[in-house]
Amino acid sequence: DDTVGRAFFNDYSWFDGNVYVQDGKIVSGSNDDSDYIKRINSQVGDTLKKNDLALKYDYFRNYK
Repeated sequence: DDTVGRAFFNDYSWFDGNVYVQDGKIVSGSNDDSDYIKRINSQVGDTLKKNDLALKYDYFRNYK
């Protein structure tokens, strides 16, 4: 019950069940908490960058 779900996409857009954000701006839904939007934008960006680096350097190559 405490889990927060969020879908994010390769173009850094995301949807949390209430708002859809693309290019850092709310496209659908509403949320007046700009700090929340900035925080999630940052989290999504960090996650996508980590994913790209894992793929680029074949991070799991030697995982057994």
